[in-house]
Amino acid sequence: LINIGKLEEVAAYFDRLPLNNTIRDLNDGPSCIIEVEFDKEYKVIFDSIIKTFHKDSVRRNKARALYALYLYYPSEIYGIYRYKKSEVKALENALKIEFNKVIVEALFDMYCYYQQYLEANNVFFELLSNHENPENSTICYDSITDNVSDEMLITIASRVITKIETMEDFDTGVFSATIFRTLVKRLYRSKGYSQIVLLSDYISDNEILDSNCAFECAYSYSENGNERAQALYECLIDKEPKNSSAINNLGVIFERKGALVDALNCFTKAHTLSPEEALYKSNLLKVQKKIDETEVKVRAQRKREVKRIAKDVTLEFFEEMGYTDDLKKLFLTIADESLRNVLLRDLQECALSIATRQDKSATIMCGSIIEALLLTKIT
Repeated sequence: LINIGKLEEVAAYFDRLPLNNTIRDLNDGPSCIIEVEFDKEYKVIFDSIIKTFHKDSVRRNKARALYALYLYYPSEIYGIYRYKKSEVKALENALKIEFNKVIVEALFDMYCYYQQYLEANNVFFELLSNHENPENSTICYDSITDNVSDEMLITIASRVITKIETMEDFDTGVFSATIFRTLVKRLYRSKGYSQIVLLSDYISDNEILDSNCAFECAYSYSENGNERAQALYECLIDKEPKNSSAINNLGVIFERKGALVDALNCFTKAHTLSPEEALYKSNLLKVQKKIDETEVKVRAQRKREVKRIAKDVTLEFFEEMGYTDDLKKLFLTIADESLRNVLLRDLQECALSIATRQDKSATIMCGSIIEALLLTKIT
């Protein structure tokens, strides 16, 4: 049709071609009896189409994109790389005009092949921003995380955070079920704890648990001194009661807070579950020693307090505060015997509380005595 000048018909037929990678060679894998490659023929055909539409940018870009997808296809299936960076450019131009899932998938692989991981990450988010689930695509985000340097990984994580902050209707469920786990696992290996925290801040506890990287997230929060670490460890332990690593790390958090009994319980459980782990035993012995030392200090303090009280509390001390025989005689005038006995007991306890500087207890006892006396007077 091109050769005979029927350009309107050429345009009509060309417009009916879907923009995908269905234009292929005669090769259907190992079961194919006869293999025929049409690379030379297709080059002539597409060169002719591109020349024909040299003034029609939309059709020209479509033709270049179709040819790029044709060259790309063997790399996806057989690891045969026929495309060049000019094909990458052709697909980029096509994607600028209209979103196309097939083009996004091809570009992602091409970018990874040329180690353009920032561009691969950007085109991945083209998928998300168009409400496409990566699980229903050929994209494997591991192609980025498995190959980037630690420095580039931090940059990509920062770009991802920026994308999350700026995207409208961002679906945290899809994100947590797809690349979140991959990113967190790789960042954890690189000790990128701050980036893990920034990413996890957008994800709920349940989504983190479902992504199977709750331990890495909890550890990262703990490294950053964030309270969410404890909550995540507790959720993870509820889900995995025999996760000795999580139990041990929860114990470390309790120890930092000074909750030594809770820490001891955690370290005991972790050591029981994994007795071969020297760290768990070491933590157990360390916190037990702290508890013992604390008890010794508390007991010594109590002894000093008792000695002080025994020294200071004399008959004159009680008389000076007003706890005298005359006061007790006044209470003996109360007609109700049961009430009288209760008030005398409360009066004694109040005096002892004052003597031992238990101010809160003394205040409560005074209030109780006054209330009882007022009620007695009224009735």
